[in-house]
Amino acid sequence: MQVLEINRSGILLSLYKGFIRVSGDDFVQDHPLDLVDCVILNSYGAKVSNQLMIKLCEINIPMLVCGKNAIPIGILNGVAQNVNRKSRVEAQLGTSQAFLNRQWQAIVKAKIHNQMLLLKYIDAPYKDLKWLRDMVSSGDKENREAQAARIYWARLFGSAFRRNPDVEGINAYLNYAYSILRAGFCRYIVAKGLLPEIGIHHRNHMNPFCLADDLMEPFRPFADKVVYELNQRGLADLSPADKKTIISTLDSMISYDGKIHHIQQCIAIYVQYMVNSYEQKKNTLNFPILPPQWLQTDVDDGDV
Repeated sequence: MQVLEINRSGILLSLYKGFIRVSGDDFVQDHPLDLVDCVILNSYGAKVSNQLMIKLCEINIPMLVCGKNAIPIGILNGVAQNVNRKSRVEAQLGTSQAFLNRQWQAIVKAKIHNQMLLLKYIDAPYKDLKWLRDMVSSGDKENREAQAARIYWARLFGSAFRRNPDVEGINAYLNYAYSILRAGFCRYIVAKGLLPEIGIHHRNHMNPFCLADDLMEPFRPFADKVVYELNQRGLADLSPADKKTIISTLDSMISYDGKIHHIQQCIAIYVQYMVNSYEQKKNTLNFPILPPQWLQTDVDDGDV
């Protein structure tokens, strides 16, 4: 995965033949378009040519615009690259609430399962999360997800930690890692002909990425793991070296769907399963599991 991040003022991004040209007062860099998976604008002083934006939409490379603390506030995505878009959007909009509730139940259970595996990896208590996972009901009406999160965050980052995107430190690292995952999900959601605004559970009218935020939930512990390990070494500002570490970890090879894939490839397959679920009106999702080679321990996927 090549994530092209722009974090300096006075930068111009333009299209040059088959490259994204990044130029400043004292340098010029050319990045091959076919090697770039995502562009992140984390600078208030950057400029982007209209020609480049058109090209990015045509070849479905998302451009993620960040505000403070690396929080994504917008994504540029193409919308007309899938010939099945109309029928798939109709299938997405035509789902019943009962179907959505069952989908959300499965997603929350998969998320809590991966949180359990990560806690086990760091030798923290985890078996109470197993009970919460098993008690998730259709639609998670009892909000087991939030109950598990309170336990999980305290054991991962200490009892004083609170997940707050507006706070510096660990939260800024999580923001950055999640923004990369979110951009990947938005890319494939749009490529598969779905609407990223129409979620399964998330329904905030100010959030244009509701479906991405729903589907990425079981993937969040992949990001949490790398932030935990960086925190163990001591966090300061979100440095370029730390960003590279986050990006490289989120480009790891894992076993998914019976084969070895990059995580970004897993996202593409996973989103296709969501398309199948909408069209068939039944849950066909196959969830990622934190891989044993990361956890350095044998795990039982059904029990932990």
